[in-house]
Amino acid sequence: MSNSTMKRIDPVKLEQFAQQLEILKADTLKRIGEKDARYIRRLIGFQRLLDITSRILIPVAFLFFSGPMMYLLAAVGTIGLGVSKILDNMEIGHNVMHGQYDWMNDPNINSRKFDWDNAGDSDSWKRYHNHEHHTYTNVFGKDRDFGYGLLRLSNDLPWKPKNSWQILTYLNLSFLFEWGVAYHELAGERIFAG
Repeated sequence: MSNSTMKRIDPVKLEQFAQQLEILKADTLKRIGEKDARYIRRLIGFQRLLDITSRILIPVAFLFFSGPMMYLLAAVGTIGLGVSKILDNMEIGHNVMHGQYDWMNDPNINSRKFDWDNAGDSDSWKRYHNHEHHTYTNVFGKDRDFGYGLLRLSNDLPWKPKNSWQILTYLNLSFLFEWGVAYHELAGERIFAG
């Protein structure tokens, strides 16, 4: 927003908007409580149990079973590990590092100290994701999360022949998401562009 645009905003309307935001904040803070604390603690417990169970199930499948049952149990263990990883990074890590549970004053679920099991480190992620993405959410040219420079998600981005197969790019990004986030965090495209 330019300075000339800021000068045209009615100060009364701006103050009313600020008051509405404060009311919304107060209402939200009133609704946060024990239910939220139970949710995240149960989720962490479930994720850890799923991780351990899956890690045990895979070798057990190969040591004590054969044929279709071996493959079935190994597949269930592998899928369990995948779900555990997704929960750990996306539902637990992502939300904890946003500070969603800081109000609990729990030393293990605290955005300032939490670190996740991910290729990209949490401090760098918080710096670029919390600042760039959440300050400029889906603003073309400002939010690097908007398509990661790989996907055309807006008509503001000129069409290129590579966009014809971007569904394949999307699938690769999905399978290599953790490494894509780590690369994205390094601003690798800026390094290679000089």
